[in-house]
Formats: sequence, C-alpha cells, structure tokens
Amino acid sequence: MASLPPIRHGWVRQGAHELFAQGVALHAPILPVLGHEAPLEVVARGGVPSLSELRMHQGTIYPWNRAVYDPSDGGHVRVEMRALPSGPSVPDMLSNGAFLLGLTLSLMEEVEALVSRMPFRCTRTNFYRAAREGLDAPLYWPGRPGQALAVQPVRELLPRLLERARQGLVSAGVEPEDVEPLVELLEGRLRTGRTGARWQLDALARLEADRPRHEALTAMFERYLAYSEEGMPVHSWPDV
Repeated sequence: MASLPPIRHGWVRQGAHELFAQGVALHAPILPVLGHEAPLEVVARGGVPSLSELRMHQGTIYPWNRAVYDPSDGGHVRVEMRALPSGPSVPDMLSNGAFLLGLTLSLMEEVEALVSRMPFRCTRTNFYRAAREGLDAPLYWPGRPGQALAVQPVRELLPRLLERARQGLVSAGVEPEDVEPLVELLEGRLRTGRTGARWQLDALARLEADRPRHEALTAMFERYLAYSEEGMPVHSWPDV
C-alpha cells in the first residue's frame, strides 16, 4: 500500500487527498461508526468504494475548503469553497460566484508562481482582514516576479482583479453580455463602498438614534429581508 503524503497545513499541492488526510489527522471522530465494506477489495473488483466512515467524518468538520468524496455516478471528489458570502441578494451571490470562478480561471496558469511568492500565513491574514474590515482591508498581494510582497488597499487591488475575472470568464466561453452585468454589479459595490455588512452597520447606527438597540436590530433586519427578497443588489439599497 502506498504511503500517504505528509500532512501540510497551508497550500494544497498534491491534490484533494491532502485535505482528507488533514481532516482525519486534526479532528478525532465524533461518531465511532464502522462500516462493513473493505474498500481495497471493492477497488480490486473494479468497483467504487463507499468510504462511509470517511464521508461521515468529513460531514462533521467544516473547514473553509472542504474536500467531499461522493461514490455516486462512478465516484467523484469535489472541494466545497465555503467562504463565499450568502447574499444579501441573489444578484449579489451570482456576482460573487462569477468573480471567484473567473479569477480562478484567469490565475490558474500562473498559480505556481503566485504561490511561491505568497506565504500561506499572508493568505490567512488576508482572509481574516477581509472578513473584519471589508472594502477597507489592506491585503498582501504578490507583485511582479522579483518584487517583494506588498500590502495594498483592497479598493486599489479589486479593479485589477475584476478585470482578470472578466477575462477568465470570457476565455472560458461565457458570453460577454452575460459577464458584464455581473462585473458591473461588483464595480458598483466597490464604487459605493456598500457591502451587505456595511449596509447593516450603517442602518443599525441610524435606527439606534431614536430607539432602543433591540428595536433597532429588529427594524434593520426587517428592511434587510425586504430588500433582499426584491432582488436588489446591495449597493443600490436605500439608506434607512
């Protein structure tokens, strides 16, 4: 039996099995349930093992990038990218997904060079800075080969990344007329500085000016639900 690769806590370089190995190594099983299947025997017979114990274990841990094994339809592995924000509106979610996919496609050919210049700890810092500070976050980003890693305000970095995402989607065969509304929505969010979190904070501050906090929170959330159900992108939402 081939030996498993070493456990890494950082960039995944050898495939999704690194994520499975890390999940098993770092988290003790919660439910000690054993299946009756012998996976290697199933493989030897040309079948697809269910790996029920691994699947149950992966269902109890929730890393930001979670590897999922599914034996259906001949078996496949996928990686769930769980850091995408949910909302606040359907158009916002579509644009967020398009940005992630387009940028991934655009940077795919140069990913090894980028990773070599971008320590994982800086990426981790970026993640939490963006979560806390939104469009005001200063982020690490690799410059040209030979240049030092620089800290750039996200408002300066995003226009370039949006253009790369646009190119990635079009190069992958997405019609430009389908791409433009998604990118324009993100440009509007960048222009106004309004994200879902920013709208909530600003609305709460205005509502708290004339009512107790618990009433302000309720009123803010009612407006939040109403605007999101109308399908309005958050950068176009009215002030409270």
